[in-house]
Amino acid sequence: MKINRMECDIVYIRLLVDEACANAGADWKTNALLADTTLEGTETGLALTKNNADVLTFSRDGLIKMNYGGHMADRNGFSIYQPWTTEYTKQDDSSYTDGNGNTVAIKATTDDGGSGICTDQNGKIMQWEKIGEDDTKINVWTSAVANFIIRNILQLDVTYSEMVNVYENEQGKTILYPIRQGKRSLEIKLETDLGGLKRLISYFQQPEFWLFYRSPADLYDCGGVFRKTSDIQVESIKKNGKYNNYPIYLDNQNEEIGAVLYYDLALDTLLDAKTGIYNFSVNLEEV
Repeated sequence: MKINRMECDIVYIRLLVDEACANAGADWKTNALLADTTLEGTETGLALTKNNADVLTFSRDGLIKMNYGGHMADRNGFSIYQPWTTEYTKQDDSSYTDGNGNTVAIKATTDDGGSGICTDQNGKIMQWEKIGEDDTKINVWTSAVANFIIRNILQLDVTYSEMVNVYENEQGKTILYPIRQGKRSLEIKLETDLGGLKRLISYFQQPEFWLFYRSPADLYDCGGVFRKTSDIQVESIKKNGKYNNYPIYLDNQNEEIGAVLYYDLALDTLLDAKTGIYNFSVNLEEV
């Protein structure tokens, strides 16, 4: 079955990782800006919302929606500014500052002069867009989410439970008050190499995290905030050798060629990162 532009397993999980962590090779974690968001269905997929506004939207196959400007888009295709951008004001030396000591310098501008590329004082490359008609204020995309698809799934079982309060009235009749229905629990087991194992362990060590998945019984992506209900278990099958079993791909949108899966190469520089066979297991419960 073809999912997301390439042949891959019908069963997978997705992790929403803070892009800054992913780029720096640091421990993986959910972007803090997704805290207190709510998941809801849309006509074309899913959306994370906060204060009645889209924070992140997805197609039915789990791809983060982007517009032609290369920015994360709401369900109507318009750029999502909050919480991903920071407002900067132009200074006398033509640099821009956010008022908290952070500055950016314009490095490239589109033909219409309305947007382009800038860098901060540390050399980080970011996109900017003009606010209003003049160039006195700009929005700079200072944060983003990396959407990683995890393959090599050996087991993904989903169970649904109900939370019910039981009372007995004065006549002795039992009364049931449903509190929550359809609360999900996941049992996950997958194969990985040493590099993938490092990243998976760091992500699942968080107290709570966003996780999306497609089990054998699902037509489209499902998602929610989960927490661990078991220890992380690692079974070492083989510690040496390369087996092309790294399970992590970056699912991204490209304006020119459409949606593509990129092989995640960030760990290639680590000695023996792409070696070994390990089974990673964990049980989760929806928060």
